[in-house]
Amino acid sequence: MTDTIDVLYIHSPITYSIGRQLLANGEIRNPLVICGRKTQWNGPHLEVVDDGIWNAERVRDFLKTMLDALPSKRPIQLNVYLPHTGFLLGKLLKMSPLVGRICYIEEGDTSHDPRLSQNKQNLAIPIENYAAMFKRDHLLERLGITDDMMRGINEMEAIWFDGNHPKYGGAYSVLPTSFPALSNVRRLSLALREDVPDREKIWVCMLPNIVSLASRYDNNQATLQKILYALVILLRAQSALAASMSCSILVKLHPVDEANLSEEFKAELMHDAGPYLDFFSDRGLDSGYEPALYGFGKYIVINISSASRYVSQILGQERLVNIALD
Repeated sequence: MTDTIDVLYIHSPITYSIGRQLLANGEIRNPLVICGRKTQWNGPHLEVVDDGIWNAERVRDFLKTMLDALPSKRPIQLNVYLPHTGFLLGKLLKMSPLVGRICYIEEGDTSHDPRLSQNKQNLAIPIENYAAMFKRDHLLERLGITDDMMRGINEMEAIWFDGNHPKYGGAYSVLPTSFPALSNVRRLSLALREDVPDREKIWVCMLPNIVSLASRYDNNQATLQKILYALVILLRAQSALAASMSCSILVKLHPVDEANLSEEFKAELMHDAGPYLDFFSDRGLDSGYEPALYGFGKYIVINISSASRYVSQILGQERLVNIALD
């Protein structure tokens, strides 16, 4: 008899929220939870940097982490729940006989882009070099991928949301506009979290991805410094405004920044505000859910992001303030 293991990869608040709902609904019954970008999971889980994108070392680390956690008893089959299959990891999972089914979970703006159901952002890899690296820990053998299969990887399409693949098992969404090119999309209803005290007196300021912002202005450091200075001043002004209305403010960093920014720079950003994650840990609360689900009094979203979608959809436009920084 084949044992089925449900591999759940999450890397953000919305994927965390959906993962929790899938467990509660019984969609995932035998979970192996893998967390990227320092996402935490209240329960047994594994940690990776991310899905690796096209980086062989990080993809190897993801696969080794996953495979090392599987039981030695065979046969087994994996049902994989993840945000997308757009990069190298996605190709290998589609190729592997170990994987029986692939399901997509909504992850934000990318889940609403119909172009990502086509072959986009594909990249040819140096097959022999990558294959040699994956063979060091017998990863290809453990995945059931032969040399002949691996040699064809550059001919495979790189499709983020591949509804035509025989392993496609459906998608799980929160918003009605997600996965527009896919069939078999099941919409989930996420309940508000009711355990945050005095939440109507708390404002949440959600910052843009600063690492990504810095990379965009890599060749224009003077402009970047002005933008970062404006961000610091903006945060201090919002803190003062909140205090004048007997409210407090929490600053939420993008998951990539939470994992990569220095503690000194984080402290400079916070100043009179409180760190979002510390607020929850100090009270013994689960901080992993999509911020809109906590029902705070106001959400200040700097630069348009998927966070704006969830606040307006779940709580209403009146709770949302969007500020363009650049």
